[in-house]
Amino acid sequence: MTSEVMVDVVFPVRGETVAGDHALLLWREIERFLPWLRDEPGAGILPLAGTSPGDGLHFVGGRARLVIRLPQRRLASADLLANAQLDLQGAVHLGKPTGRKIEGARVVHSPFVDMGTSDEGEFQAVCEQALVERGMRPELVCGRSRSLNGDGGTIRGFSVMLYGLNLAQTLALQELGLGQNHHLGCGIFVPHKNVAAVSGD
Repeated sequence: MTSEVMVDVVFPVRGETVAGDHALLLWREIERFLPWLRDEPGAGILPLAGTSPGDGLHFVGGRARLVIRLPQRRLASADLLANAQLDLQGAVHLGKPTGRKIEGARVVHSPFVDMGTSDEGEFQAVCEQALVERGMRPELVCGRSRSLNGDGGTIRGFSVMLYGLNLAQTLALQELGLGQNHHLGCGIFVPHKNVAAVSGD
C-alpha cells in the first residue's frame, strides 16, 4: 500500500560539519527555496540523516541525506533545491533529488514528536487522544525525551513508536504526521523494522 498524495524527496548531502542543534537553521535555509512548505498539511523536513555528534556539532558522513516530505503535486518544486548550498553553521551542498514512495508498515516511528508538553504522562495522553480522534488505537511507546531550538524558544517532546495499526492507518499517519512543528522534523513518521528496538531508543 503506497501513498497517492505524499512523497519523500531525498537529497544527497555533502559537507564537513553542521551545528549540533541545526533543525531551525535547516528550516530557515529551506524556507528560502520552498516558502509554502510550512502551510502544507503533512509536509515537513525529516531529521538530517547520516550525521554523527561531536563536541557541539555534527559531522556530516559520506552517506548523509536530507529528506523532505511533500505533497506529490509539489514534487517538481523540489528541483529548486538541487545543487543548493545551505548554511547550517557549516556549509552543506545538496545534490540532485530522487523521489521515494511512502508505504504502509506494521510499525512506525518518529524520533521527535511535539505535543506541547514535556511531561511524559501528559504527552502520552495527548498523543492517544489525538489518535483516537482519527479512529486509531495503537500501542504507543514513548522513548527518550528530546529538545531543540524552535521559532519561539525550546521545544520539548519524546520519540514515539506505534504498532497495532493496519497498513492503511500507518500510511495515513505518515501522510498527516502528529503534533506540531513538522517543518523542524517533529511528528513525522517512518517505517520501523521491529518493536523491540524502542526499548533502546
